Amino acid sequence: MIEPVSVGRGSRARPGARAALVVLVLVATLACSRAPQPIDPPVPTPRANIPEVTVPPRPALPLIDLATDTARQIIVDREAGQYLGHPTTVLLDDDSTIIAVYPKGHGRGE
Repeated sequence: MIEPVSVGRGSRARPGARAALVVLVLVATLACSRAPQPIDPPVPTPRANIPEVTVPPRPALPLIDLATDTARQIIVDREAGQYLGHPTTVLLDDDSTIIAVYPKGHGRGE
């Protein structure tokens, strides 16, 4: 167990405790006051001969805005005064059935 060291006047300090504290403070002060040494710049590493790769341009994907195309929109559920969250869907293996799930309430669920 380490005993606390008191270095004030009239205290029961151990002999040499004050000198040890002064040396410790002096060493810490000198260590912190030393000017930082410059860091050598990194040495560049030689690069391997990597052939240049070109990617052929892809055709632009068509953008379809469904917000105003109400003929393509389907309402699957509606409750007065209740927010129904954004649906998550999955297409089943029969390639014609879609299952949709959604939370009641925004993240709170029910």
